[in-house]
Amino acid sequence: MTFQSSRGVERGMRLLDVRNPFAKVEAHFTPPQSKSELQQRLDRIVHRRNQIVHEGDLQRQSGPRHIKREPVDKAKVADDLA
Repeated sequence: MTFQSSRGVERGMRLLDVRNPFAKVEAHFTPPQSKSELQQRLDRIVHRRNQIVHEGDLQRQSGPRHIKREPVDKAKVADDLA
């Protein structure tokens, strides 16, 4: 079992007898975020982390002639770090 997705976190929390963990923490965010927003945010952060760690932050290409890096959206980075 891994905790690298919102589903994995929920499964892990169930092992600790914690039900609906995202619903329990949604009101503690400023501004408040819905359960689905928190899950999407976690999944997006994990996906981006995996791009950086496992793919060297390079775009996948078939028959590449030039190396292209994944674009970085400063607003999304700031939001994820907030």
